[in-house]
Amino acid sequence: MDEENQQAGPSAAAAGPAGRPAKSELVDNQNFEGQFKFGRLVVILSALAFTLFVSFLDQTSVSTALPAIATDLNAFETISWIGTSFLIANTSFQLINGRLSDIFGRRTCLIICMVLLAVGDLMCGFAKFVVPVTVLAGIAVFLVIPQSPTSQGRMRDKVKMIDYPGMFLSLAGVIFLLIPISGGGTTYDWSSPLVISFLVIGAILIIAFIVVQARFARHPTMPFRLFERNSAKILFAHNFISGVVYYTDLYYLPLYYQVILDKSPLTSGVLILPLILGFSLASAAGGFAIARLGRCLPVIRTGYVLWTAGAGGRIAFGPGTSIATIAGCLVVEGVGLGLSMQPVMIALLSNTRKEDRAVVTGLRNFLRTVGGAVGLGIAAAIINNVLLQHLPAGLPRAAASQLSVLLDTLPVEQRGEVVAVYMRGLHCVFDGRAAGDGA
Repeated sequence: MDEENQQAGPSAAAAGPAGRPAKSELVDNQNFEGQFKFGRLVVILSALAFTLFVSFLDQTSVSTALPAIATDLNAFETISWIGTSFLIANTSFQLINGRLSDIFGRRTCLIICMVLLAVGDLMCGFAKFVVPVTVLAGIAVFLVIPQSPTSQGRMRDKVKMIDYPGMFLSLAGVIFLLIPISGGGTTYDWSSPLVISFLVIGAILIIAFIVVQARFARHPTMPFRLFERNSAKILFAHNFISGVVYYTDLYYLPLYYQVILDKSPLTSGVLILPLILGFSLASAAGGFAIARLGRCLPVIRTGYVLWTAGAGGRIAFGPGTSIATIAGCLVVEGVGLGLSMQPVMIALLSNTRKEDRAVVTGLRNFLRTVGGAVGLGIAAAIINNVLLQHLPAGLPRAAASQLSVLLDTLPVEQRGEVVAVYMRGLHCVFDGRAAGDGA
């Protein structure tokens, strides 16, 4: 009997008489194994796949459309904050999303977030001021990613289970940290009082969040038991690093296409497809490979090798690089991403309790998007420093994200000089990415 109770774990301990859940407890009631016929399962998976499609479409379309958005809205001075506000918003809500879906249910949260995303996108489409409404779209876009137990009970009990101090501190802390990280060195100097004060306030809020989660929260937004195993720590670190390099791709590949190769936003979006398709197909293939091998590690290692090879090929990119060469490198890199990122998610779930899976998924997405914010901040600082140091006197000192819309205002000879210096900055970013992938 003791052995059975130990195997049942915290979910069983939270149950009352006759297996009913005790009031205000998180209980895993999502054991649907064998309950769905094949046709219904196809419909469910198709609906979830559609939410992911909408989410990633919204995510990837922002970077490719930045120059066109800036032109239409006359937002050249604030264009860099479009992507920044989007990333800060969806990153800030990642931690709380998993716990909210535990309390209120997957389907309820998913439907609400899809409505939020639709409203946010409509507002962006009709907006005259792009940054505030991009924040709303950013909040929704990553919330629609399905989380992977749901509590039972009355709505009053569910509301009491929300970790309000933890959610407030995590939201505020992440926002105060990501604003200077994203804007430091570009919009603001790193030594400016605004950047320093925001970093200090953000650090204090994050420390307070950790204390609340460790000592006071009954249902913590980020349970510290998730970090008990060394393997879980390594896997979480992987997600942070993968976010650094993945989001750099999403934002700087379109700029490479538009600034260096002089492609349109539509063509830039099409040229990212080799990366996305390789990632998608390899993610599916990686799942079958893990099921056949019974192990994640060989698949993850193969993914890292291909990821590094594809990123290494990026070092050769230049103004005269053929589309076939670019597509080949991106396919290899996309396959590597698919074989490493998704199996890491599977490994994370297998290293955590069943009742923690939604929180783990949210934490994984949070770390990946925080990594993306850090990576974009580093990449922007590198490119802008290269531009400041190597652009000839008399040429405009525009931020990297503004170059594609300002090049058309320059004479042909000056345009060539700017493109050459910008390519130099991109090579610094690509070299660093390849080294990070190999590490």
